[in-house]
Amino acid sequence: MLLKMKRKLLRWLKARPPKVGAGTIKVVAGDLRKMGLGAMSAGLVAVFNPTGSFTIAGAAFLFGVGFAIWAVAVVLHALAERVKPKE
Repeated sequence: MLLKMKRKLLRWLKARPPKVGAGTIKVVAGDLRKMGLGAMSAGLVAVFNPTGSFTIAGAAFLFGVGFAIWAVAVVLHALAERVKPKE
């Protein structure tokens, strides 16, 4: 089943390659940056919330995942800036 789906997807991509340019990468990077900041903020709130059921390890994990998402967004933005033709 998965091999059949993979073959169909590869055939579709060869027939119509995706148009991912610098503008698209910048938009995705902006969205990822916002998601990462949201997760980091939620992790910080979970640490300082006295009535919550989050553990310190869970809050640290949430903050770490948010930081990783934010870092990927920064790298994608830098990549889009490098690819963009200079005027």
